[in-house]
Parts: sequence; structure tokens; C-alpha cells
Amino acid sequence: MLRAELKVRSPFLQDGWLASSPSVGADGSVAYRKRSDSYDYADSGYFVVHPKWQAGVRYFGFVKDGKTFCVANPEQQSDSTDTTVTYMTVYDFCVQLHRQ
Repeated sequence: MLRAELKVRSPFLQDGWLASSPSVGADGSVAYRKRSDSYDYADSGYFVVHPKWQAGVRYFGFVKDGKTFCVANPEQQSDSTDTTVTYMTVYDFCVQLHRQ
């Protein structure tokens, strides 16, 4: 289960990656909690929207179609070959946003 609250300064939330930011100059704030039988995780803070993902940046998640917020699955995915193991973070915990 994922619950989220996003507050934005502009009338529209643009699509993109929500990068952690100081409150000054932020596009908005986010607070979310994801739960299952095996974990309970919450995070919150201010964000700026990056249209594209950038390496080395701390992201809360991303917004798509202006109405869906997605965060990382706590179980990291992996793929392997004979010589390489690749770990991936999959952003597949999503919730529909509703304007209040």
C-alpha cells in the first residue's frame, strides 16, 4: 500500500523526477508511506522537478501524466550473466493523485 501527499506551488504538477531540495526554491513538498507485511517506510521533504533522471541525485519518486506518483519498490531487482550482476531499482509502487 502506498499513501502520498504532494503540495505544489503552481496550479499544475509537471511530469518528472522529484529530487530532494531545500525549501527555498522548491517546487513543492512530498510526504509518503509505503507498507506491506514485511516493511513500513516513510519519507518526506521538499522537491524540485527534474524532467529527466540524473545519476547521483536523491529522488523521492516521479510523477507521470500529472496525476500518478511512483516510488521505488523496496525489493531491488537484479539480472545476471556469466560475469556480471546488475541491480536495478524499480519504481513500481504508484498511486493516483487527486487535487483537493
